[in-house]
Parts: sequence; structure tokens; C-alpha cells
Amino acid sequence: MAVLFLDLDRFKDLNDSLGHTVGDELLEALAHRLATRLPRADIVARLGGDEFLLVMDSPDSHDAPAELASEAMKLLREPFQVGDWNELFMGASIGISLYPDHGRTPGELLTNADAAMFHAKSQGRNTWAFYAQELTEAASERLELEAHLRRAMERGEFAVHYQPQWDTATGQVTGAEALARWHHPEQGVISPGRFIPVAEESGLIIPLGERILRDACTFWEDYTRRTGHRLTLAVNLSGRQVALPDLAERILAILDETGLDPRLLELEFTESVLLEQHHGLLRLMQTLKARGVQFAIDDFGTGYSSLAYLKDLAVDRLKIDRTFVQDLPDDENDAEITAAVIAMAHNLRLTVTAEGVETEGQLAFLGRQGCDQWQGFLGSRPLPTAELETLLSAERHSGAGTSP
Repeated sequence: MAVLFLDLDRFKDLNDSLGHTVGDELLEALAHRLATRLPRADIVARLGGDEFLLVMDSPDSHDAPAELASEAMKLLREPFQVGDWNELFMGASIGISLYPDHGRTPGELLTNADAAMFHAKSQGRNTWAFYAQELTEAASERLELEAHLRRAMERGEFAVHYQPQWDTATGQVTGAEALARWHHPEQGVISPGRFIPVAEESGLIIPLGERILRDACTFWEDYTRRTGHRLTLAVNLSGRQVALPDLAERILAILDETGLDPRLLELEFTESVLLEQHHGLLRLMQTLKARGVQFAIDDFGTGYSSLAYLKDLAVDRLKIDRTFVQDLPDDENDAEITAAVIAMAHNLRLTVTAEGVETEGQLAFLGRQGCDQWQGFLGSRPLPTAELETLLSAERHSGAGTSP
């Protein structure tokens, strides 16, 4: 549970200058706004004076209370029409406490939320703060990053880079994985490890994922048409995307729009998505596999075992996560797990791609175990389109594989 203690900034000044009647009408207008336009608040209450309480039952993340506080403050920034006053503006300071971390009784939670609210006022008012300072800093950074992310979507700051995938036996490139890259005009390249979780939580992963898929399909179709070189394009799907009831139609529309042969597209999803969106994946795969689209389970082995689902889902490939590859061939446990995954996948008539290959020793071990394909810095980092074309052109003209 999260408790948000909201206190209006300088409300006494308004009461003293405009009168208590205007002050009372303003409180009524604010109460109506909070009660009707904050669907994520399970309880909205007025404690007394200019103090209000918002309660979230079972917030889905530590950031959710901060998002609710930001939404409440956004409502306050809209002008109020009270009496003869067409535009009255109010600010507020909000303190946040979490159960059970910051208290196990209503009294403790209120006291600590109140203390956090006074801390917010000391920071210059018109802001919010958690009872624990480290949560305030983390949530502030996350919300700031989300705001930058939204602007980046509007400004087109995202690009697609491609990490080549090699056939282990022949050394030839078989395809590439499309990866989103964010080039911030001031901060430079922002790591996907920072912005992808924020995009997932905020829902921005849906338009971002669709843009990456469209841009990648557009480039891949153009490259295939110009060169006649038919390679597989791998694109990741998030859980938010798979939950969309019309995802199959959206993907087919992009394929039709770009003209890419569906048989060249491979969609990747993680084990966690498999478990959370099992039925949605079944519907998606039934529709898209009829058009030739392939599917892969990414980061295999890092989530809960999904072996029971493999017989239901017509996946084409398993991708061994880099955590099992990085200590090969020296770590006996990783070696046994990797060998077992490859053998099991082949028994199920699935191909296997190893991720994160960085050394000759790792590649040699994977080759001995019969791993079909691999990707990683040993071969190439993710490349922008021009550099990828240079690499592929060199391979085509040499007539041999370009991997180490």
C-alpha cells in the first residue's frame, strides 16, 4: 500500500487575501478533481484544512506512487474557476510512505507521509518526496527519463542497429537482430538497459516497438531487393505488445506496407512473456505462422522453466542467454546446461542460437556441441545500417564466411 499526503502550498495566503468563502469553494473544486480524475487512487479523502490523502492499494511498482503524485500535481496546474475568479492556480507538496516499509499501522504511515511532505516543501514546494530519500531519487530519475523518452519519440531520436548472426559450421552470416538505440542530443547514447524498462512500465514500448519493427522491415526489404541476399531479420516483442489483441493485424499491416517477405521475419519473446501471455502468443503465432513468420524464445534458461509450453507453441528457435555462455568452456555447470539445451532443442527439431559470444574458446565449445548459430562481440557489435551493409557486402564478394 502507498499513502500520499497532499498539502496545498500557501493556501493560508489565499484564504487571507481572497476570503474563506473562495478558499472553501477552491477546496471543493480540488476535491472533485482528485476524486473524479485519478483512477489509480483507491481512496481519496480530505483530512482537514487543506490536507488531502490518496491511497493506492497494491501498487505494481515503487514508481507507481510517484506517478500518481505527478498526476495529482498536474491536475493542480490546471486553473480553477472559483466565484469571480476565472483563473486561480495552486501548488501542492506531497509526501509518500509505503506499507510495510515505512510503517505497519495507519498512524505510522500517516506520520511518515506527513514527514515526507514537509521534506518536499523544504525542497522548494510544488513537488513530491518519498519517506526514504533513495526512493525519491530513483523515482525522480525514472520519471525524468520517461519525459525524455516521450520527447525522443516525437523528435525521432531512435535508430535501429543490427547485430549479425553467424552459422557456426560455415561462418556465414544468416541474419541479424534489430536493436533499438537512443541517441540523446545532450546525453549521447543512452543504454537500452536504462530506457527499455522505463518504456515497458510506461507503455511507450508499444509505439517504440512498432516503430522499430517498421523501420527494420523497411530497411530489410530494401536491402533484400537490391542485393538478392535473403537473410533473417530478428525483432523483439515485449509483453506489452503481445497483450494487444490486434498485434497480429498490426504486424501484418507493417509487412504489407513495407513489402518484406514474412518468411524473412523472426519475432523473439522471452520466457517471462511466454508464461504471462501464453494464450495471447498462441493466437498470435497461429495467425502469423500461416504467413511464414518464424518465432524464437529469447534469453532461454533465465526465467521459469517453459518446457511444458514448447509442445504447444510452434517456436522455431531457442536462444541461449549470454549468462550461460560468458564462462564457457571453463564453468562445468554452464557447459552442462548449454549442452543439454542444445540437445533438447535438436530433439524437438528446433534450431539454437547462442548469444553473447566473445571468445574463440566459447565459439569452439558451441561448435563441438552442435549449436547452429551464434551472435556476439567476437563477430560484431550491433551496427548501424551502413556498417552492416559493408560487412555483408564483404562477405558476399569474398564467397566465404566473415566470422572469426
